[in-house]
Amino acid sequence: MSQTRTSRENTVVEEGKYWDPHAVEGHLEKGKTWERMQIRDDCGNMFKSKFGDIDFTDRHTEYYRFNGVLQSKRKSEAWEIAKRITKERGIPNYNPDLHLHGVQMGQRMLQTYKITGLEREWAGAEDTPAHPGWVPGTGIYGIEMDDVNYENNMAMQQSRDDISRTAINGMNISHETIERRFGKEVTPETINTYMEMLNHNLGAGALIQEHVTETNPELVKDCYAIMFTGDDDVADAIDPRFITNIDTHFPEYQVPQLKEQLKGKMYQVCRIPTMALRTSDGGLARAWVGQQASLAYVGAYDIPAGDAVTSDFVFTIKHGDVVFSGTALPYRRAQRVNSIGGVPYGYYADICQSSRTPEAVKGLDGGIDPVKVTVEALTPGCVLTDQGWLHNYLAGGSSSWASYVMSVYTDEILEDPSYYGADWGIHHYKCGVGEVPNTLENGMQIAEVVGQHFLASYDLYPAMCEAHFGGSQRFLLQCAAIGAATGCLTGDTDLGQTMWMYNTHIQKEHCMRLGFYGHDMQDQMGCGHNASYRSDQSCPYELRNMNFPDQAMHVGHVGGYIGICGGSAHARGAAYCTNPVIKVAYADHEHIQFDWRYPRREYGRGALHDFMPAGERTVVCPSYAGGITANLPPMYEKKR
Repeated sequence: MSQTRTSRENTVVEEGKYWDPHAVEGHLEKGKTWERMQIRDDCGNMFKSKFGDIDFTDRHTEYYRFNGVLQSKRKSEAWEIAKRITKERGIPNYNPDLHLHGVQMGQRMLQTYKITGLEREWAGAEDTPAHPGWVPGTGIYGIEMDDVNYENNMAMQQSRDDISRTAINGMNISHETIERRFGKEVTPETINTYMEMLNHNLGAGALIQEHVTETNPELVKDCYAIMFTGDDDVADAIDPRFITNIDTHFPEYQVPQLKEQLKGKMYQVCRIPTMALRTSDGGLARAWVGQQASLAYVGAYDIPAGDAVTSDFVFTIKHGDVVFSGTALPYRRAQRVNSIGGVPYGYYADICQSSRTPEAVKGLDGGIDPVKVTVEALTPGCVLTDQGWLHNYLAGGSSSWASYVMSVYTDEILEDPSYYGADWGIHHYKCGVGEVPNTLENGMQIAEVVGQHFLASYDLYPAMCEAHFGGSQRFLLQCAAIGAATGCLTGDTDLGQTMWMYNTHIQKEHCMRLGFYGHDMQDQMGCGHNASYRSDQSCPYELRNMNFPDQAMHVGHVGGYIGICGGSAHARGAAYCTNPVIKVAYADHEHIQFDWRYPRREYGRGALHDFMPAGERTVVCPSYAGGITANLPPMYEKKR
């Protein structure tokens, strides 16, 4: 699957399709380009909102003067709720007085945070299944750390669910089975009938058999099936309700690349109900679709049902041409395919859809903006691999650990050095993004410039150190900025990752240590291992995942690797990072619950409690007002 750099200078966007060109023009006329000084001003404003009117260069502060947890609205609410629960249940609940044997939390300032970069966005105002339309350019300020705890943020949970519940199947082999095994003709009309039947029975309805139970559609309204293809003639013949149109969902320069890779192929994308994941893991998606799609094929093509027929279709759909979002995990991890722990880094980068947003195409050098793609892909990468996988699943609970990775998507601190490096490289090498020769010498020069800038910022502004609780967190940010700048300037993922590792030695020389335990061991040996493709040392970064030997416990780091994969691909003009099928499968922002074009915005709305998750069971729960029978028809009411 070759990827070539293409020109974006003459890209034309038709009015009324996906993007609003007038909004883009207005944005550029106002001069709101990605200017380093503007971001630095945003950092200064962030410190004022976080710490008040203080001297950011002051190296001294005071403690025990912030009124404990009462300074936090969220913790105050939690304490009151816990008191009520304790009274009702008779067993003690949450009590911040127990934090350190009677020393209450909140002796230091419990900071508030700002979601990075939202004020510089100008697109993506459409309604989505999770929330009504957004006003682009609106900032999200004043959120508390508890608001981005994985358990408290519905958007974070939904982003995990939307990966695990996705099943992608090639339709060509199913159509060949129908034609050769059963002698039936496959036409656009039969495909439309099949897709309608599949959407009927995928979540709620029954097919072929009577006297079988059906599901309340409200419980599974997030469940649907669509398809896509690289052939224009086929796409034009399919009912538009059932197809993701590549022409209208991707920038013009990306469309030919995707169609070339998908030529002669059709794929269906099924999202099984979010609710179903409560009883299983991501491996359920394949089995669920294998059952329901088999019935839909049998019904749509009027094939006599029987054991042999059913087994043919089930084998075809479950095994014949299946694209998993994530691979199965080793036995000790005990999860099947589509687990967030098995998603390759390059697939994470493709799942994130920021590379097709107007902000990523009209950006840094008058063309594309790979830094935007890097930081957006990095955000769900950190949330899912760190909070959702390492802390929630492997370590056994994510209490407090949101603080580790939230620094990558809050307070503008990652953007400043990343754009500083990209801006410096464009002027120093006198070329555009993705065009700097990918030599080790150039990579080291970029890394040293960005690293010195970052370290100087911490030295000049101790408030940044207070905002980031420890050395490993600062290490994560500096490595991510260096990797982002290097990958964006050269378009080389491996070089960007190698410079991440090289920064390990730069920062260790400056600070003497990088964080707790020595978890930086993998990074210190990474420079050498990146040059080796032996299976126990290295392989292309796009194909690694959380179970790769060098990275099995990279706390907080893996999201950075994911961002560098996505940004480097965008810098070299590629429409996708690793797999075009994955890229298009997650492009249906109008249907999927989590809008992968703007992950930071989605997590921010989750922090505001403004994100509606899928899989809620309210429709079959007792009414809070009327008791257990309040929602039942009269025939079922108990006689009193």
